Amino acid sequence: MNGVSFTLHDPLTQTGIFCMIKGFIGGVYLIGTPIAALWLIIAGFLLVKARGNSEGIARARENLWKVVIGVVLFMSSWLLGVTIVNTISQIIPGIFPGTPSC
Repeated sequence: MNGVSFTLHDPLTQTGIFCMIKGFIGGVYLIGTPIAALWLIIAGFLLVKARGNSEGIARARENLWKVVIGVVLFMSSWLLGVTIVNTISQIIPGIFPGTPSC
């Protein structure tokens, strides 16, 4: 094989899984935050666009509340996920000495 060698590393180690989950949660947060801000801007624009029309204002307020509730759920789920992963990352080095944390 022309002197080519390779090694296979096990990606499913205890620390690897938790670091992967933590990285995934961080990536979702980085992508989701600008999207949430964009939807808040759109909802505010719809509120301004209604210009006194009671039906348009009611629709825009409903949209704004849905966006706010979605943002709160998104941020709270992110906080819960990060808290769980950080707690498990803190516990694992005590159980398995010598394993690095994320």
